[in-house]
Amino acid sequence: SGTAVMSKSGGYNFATEGYASSFRNLPKPNAEALRRGALEYLEGFDERKWYDEPVTTILKGEKLFSPNTHLWITKDALGRPNGHQYLATPDQISQIQEHIRTYSSPRADLRDEMRRIEHALLTEHSGFLIGNQCLDFQKQDGVTEMEESIMANAVERRLNDALLADEAGGVLSVCRKPVYVSCVSNFTNFLDLFRKTVRNLELGVPCVVLGRAHTSPH
Repeated sequence: SGTAVMSKSGGYNFATEGYASSFRNLPKPNAEALRRGALEYLEGFDERKWYDEPVTTILKGEKLFSPNTHLWITKDALGRPNGHQYLATPDQISQIQEHIRTYSSPRADLRDEMRRIEHALLTEHSGFLIGNQCLDFQKQDGVTEMEESIMANAVERRLNDALLADEAGGVLSVCRKPVYVSCVSNFTNFLDLFRKTVRNLELGVPCVVLGRAHTSPH
C-alpha cells in the first residue's frame, strides 16, 4: 500500500489502541470439526487425482494446458512422485506477462466477495486444505495452523477495514499494482493463501501466484 500518515482510526498503526483492539473478541475455532473434516478427506482421497488433474497455469479463469513435452512429475516433501504439473510454454508465458502489464482492477473494495470465499475455505473446504498439506508436504499439524488462521484472519480483516476507511477519508492511497505471491512450498498455509493473497484481493490488488517446478502445491 502507499505511504500512510497517522490513521484517523488508528486501526492499523502498530502499538496504537486501534491496532490493539483488533486482537480482541476473536472467533473460537472448532478444532474437532477441523480434524474430522481432514480425516474424512484423507480417507476418501484418490491418489490418481493429482496425476489426472495436473497443476496448471490459470489465466483469466482458464487453465492453460501444455503439450506433454511440458508435463512434469511433481514430488512430495520426501521426494516421492505424487502427481503431474504442466509447465507453461513460451507463448503462454508471453500471454501472462501481457495480462500482468495491462490489467487494471475494476474494483477497489472486494471485501464482501472475498470474505464469502474466505469463509467457505475456512469451513466447508478446511478438510481439503488440511488434508492436502498432509499428503503433499507431510504437514505435521495442519489443524493447529487452520485454527491460527481463523483467529489471525479476523484481526487482519479489521486492519483492512481501517485501511480502506482511511483511503475513503483521503488519508492515504492504496497502490494497486500486482502483488507477486511466492509460495513457501505450499499454498494452503495461512500466510500464502490468506495474508498474502486474500487480504490483497479484497483491497482490489491483483495477485500473481508463482508456481514451482518442485515442491508444487496440488
